[in-house]
Amino acid sequence: MVKCGNCGNFLTFRYQFTLVKCCDHCGYIVSSNTQVTFKCYPPPNEFSLDLIHKTITVQKTKGIVTGKLRYFYTEGYLNKWAVCLDKQHFWLCESLGHYFVLMGSQKETFNKKLGLGNKITVDDKAYFVDAIHTALGYSLEGELPDFDTYFSSFKSIECSNGADLLIIHQDNQGNQKFFKGVDISFNEIITTLH
Repeated sequence: MVKCGNCGNFLTFRYQFTLVKCCDHCGYIVSSNTQVTFKCYPPPNEFSLDLIHKTITVQKTKGIVTGKLRYFYTEGYLNKWAVCLDKQHFWLCESLGHYFVLMGSQKETFNKKLGLGNKITVDDKAYFVDAIHTALGYSLEGELPDFDTYFSSFKSIECSNGADLLIIHQDNQGNQKFFKGVDISFNEIITTLH
């Protein structure tokens, strides 16, 4: 159990891999690392898929959705649901009706001044920078593992090679977090009530 630093409510981290949880009572972000603070915004009051605590199957892989991140960009929103299996997790993502799956990957370092059209090579595969977006903030719901944004402003550098995706989150100091993924269709997501 962890005590909420804002309202004093006691929270239980239900999953051994939970890193942060949104307090059910006041919405404050509580971390398993008490040295880290978060600047989070409340979720927008508009329709969004309600997947938290549901079991879903994506590309024949079944897991439970434990939480959701929603990043705010000037171009729109990016929704990320944490889908957890036994001791692993992946992110089911949606932006402007485009669905994709991301897995956090090993630490990589890329040129901090990447521009549109630049080439990146990872595991002998070439990727090209398709878009660079600046995140203006985020909201959080439920419990999340591997929370990669301890800051409210970062760049999302989106790369692809026709078949695979590569996403690099880079903060203002040049720190980078690296994700690999693939596009999926909405029909590839099967949900069941828990």
